Amino acid sequence: MIGPINSVYIRRNRIEWVNHTRFLGITIDDRLSWSQHLADVKKSFVNKLNLIKKSSFLGREALLDLYCKVVLPAVLYGLMIVWVGCANAEQLNSLESLHHRAARMIFNLTYDMPSADVYQHSNWSTLSHMYKLRVIKLFYKVFSDDALHALCYLVNKSSAAYDLRRSNRVTVARFNSYSLKNSASHRGAILWNAVCTYYTVAAANLRLFIVK
Repeated sequence: MIGPINSVYIRRNRIEWVNHTRFLGITIDDRLSWSQHLADVKKSFVNKLNLIKKSSFLGREALLDLYCKVVLPAVLYGLMIVWVGCANAEQLNSLESLHHRAARMIFNLTYDMPSADVYQHSNWSTLSHMYKLRVIKLFYKVFSDDALHALCYLVNKSSAAYDLRRSNRVTVARFNSYSLKNSASHRGAILWNAVCTYYTVAAANLRLFIVK
């Protein structure tokens, strides 16, 4: 049986133990599950969508500006950290549902319209797609030596340099634990290998590479 946690002091100042705390806009819990952060994001997301609903008189263009420039960036903030570490698919799906709800409200679409049709009509990407795109962009920058040196550990370049078709591929690490399989290093390697054939064509231009 585990007893009480010993107090921690820094220069005679006692550090209080808490279940979660907020740092740089992200709520970090004691298990690194990110559940509390997602709960906070969802609550804020719902409140902002209610504001958009009450502001329908502004017109579609104004609502699009409000959503894309104010609401969505707040939802996407810390996206790579949270989506990599969170094992609660239900919480992530709830954010996708709210994103889908926003499209229906702004474009005045029917409630029973399938999600795929909603995204096609609005020309929006899913939050999951945005996450994958950011991971690929990060790997591109690491491959192009344009990322912070501390992030280079994410990429383990393939040693098959003699094979030009595989020279831009990375080694996909094999993990047994669920959390490590969800890591940016593992997921990113799989995503990168799926698109790395375009790297040579557009190595000097990130925007062109993403379009490819």
